Amino acid sequence: QKAAYIRRNDKVLVTAAAGGTGMMVVQWAKQKGCYVIGLTSTPEKAKLLKELGTDRVVNYKTENLDQVLTKEFPEGVDVIWETIGGQVFETLFNHLAPKGRMVLIGSTSSYKGEATQTNIPDLTTRLIRGNQMLSGFFIWKNRELFPKYLPKLIENVVNNKLRVVLDLGQNTSEGEFVGIDSVVRGVEN
Repeated sequence: QKAAYIRRNDKVLVTAAAGGTGMMVVQWAKQKGCYVIGLTSTPEKAKLLKELGTDRVVNYKTENLDQVLTKEFPEGVDVIWETIGGQVFETLFNHLAPKGRMVLIGSTSSYKGEATQTNIPDLTTRLIRGNQMLSGFFIWKNRELFPKYLPKLIENVVNNKLRVVLDLGQNTSEGEFVGIDSVVRGVEN
């Protein structure tokens, strides 16, 4: 809430929506009365997102993200929860609605040592003219919020308002994640 200022009826797009953070954001936005668009890469993850209440799932491996957003959301998206960076960031920024908010919480496209350059001409001018907000959010820089929000998180889990999904690798070709050797596989999955 502190980063995105989500309001009822906002259109909220979540990248990596079937990931740990993404699933929480999807459910949180639905609880706030938002229309949620979730990006994912597999039919299995798409099914999970539908179960969590995602209104529109976009499989970016089989659908063209830019075309989907242009056709289905011509007025833009109010809130974008962005974790990928690079070209995905550029595409999403081009679909940020006037007065829209984009929260950057990661850049997985750069995690393998590849620097990602963003090429958005007149970025600052576009932000100003669109009255848009672009902000970074790093959880450890917000530790003072833990005492306030952690009890709410636990309460939502206990009261079945927030579903936590654990993937232990049972459905992967290499089997369950066991031991330190499985850490990389677990993160990549």
